[in-house]
Amino acid sequence: MNSRSTILTHRVTYQTTITNTTTTPLTNIRIFIAFPPPFQPYQQLIDIKPTSNLGQQATDLVGNHWLEFPCHRLAGHDSLTYGYTALVRNRSVQYQFSQSIENQSIPKPLLVYTKPEYFIESHHHLIKDLAQELSQDQPGLIPFIRTAMRSVTKILRYEPQRYERGAAYAIENKVGDCTEYAALFAALCRARGIPARLISGFASSKKKWERHGWSEVWIRNHWIPVDPTWFGAIGWLGVTNRHLPLIIGNWMDIRSEQEFKVTWSQQPNTKAPRLNSIWKVSQVVSLHPS
Repeated sequence: MNSRSTILTHRVTYQTTITNTTTTPLTNIRIFIAFPPPFQPYQQLIDIKPTSNLGQQATDLVGNHWLEFPCHRLAGHDSLTYGYTALVRNRSVQYQFSQSIENQSIPKPLLVYTKPEYFIESHHHLIKDLAQELSQDQPGLIPFIRTAMRSVTKILRYEPQRYERGAAYAIENKVGDCTEYAALFAALCRARGIPARLISGFASSKKKWERHGWSEVWIRNHWIPVDPTWFGAIGWLGVTNRHLPLIIGNWMDIRSEQEFKVTWSQQPNTKAPRLNSIWKVSQVVSLHPS
């Protein structure tokens, strides 16, 4: 692994609002908001300040970090807002592995990342056929991963999608945005038996920050980031100091925003509350590695 470029420190502000659009109160409300987890060696959480002292930190089974805000009752036509401000340090990291790495032993808990799931359809016939073709041309682990990434960038035409579409849609229609690029790459790896998963968060080229998704593959007992959409930005294995991961795993079947979840109780046949979120990432200071 090689580290390069400056270390950037970012301020992340995130705010979620839930609005009761009816006259009937909502009860037993729980708001969960994801905050940036540590991703060694390329992301470090320096500090986090919830907007309310009600916020309690929790970590789920795959390593996502959440702030939970409880509320017992929300009156009709009322709203509540919670969030946080976090300081996060990010660095560019590029990985290099020997071309001679062959098939590896996969820990049992990671076998789930070799199987098809919603929007990562590694069992789709076109994905299976392409993975088999790539395996015949590049049987080694590292050459296959590199070729799979290149194949995704050649097959797909980048076009923003209104909804999450996933791997099967991408390979059938040869179009997608970062979600489809990441999902198709992960599906190809899974079809080859390589553990792969999705990462989502924020990223910036040089113009503005936006929501972004990429992938990770399991190599030599480590999750290694791979960004098919920004192929060539830092090399084919690695991330830039403008990748800010927030969520580990497949967010595409979540109805609300990928970074927050809300549960509540309400009377039957009443409207669901309106959910909204706003976020901002700003650079604080550049720090050079010592």
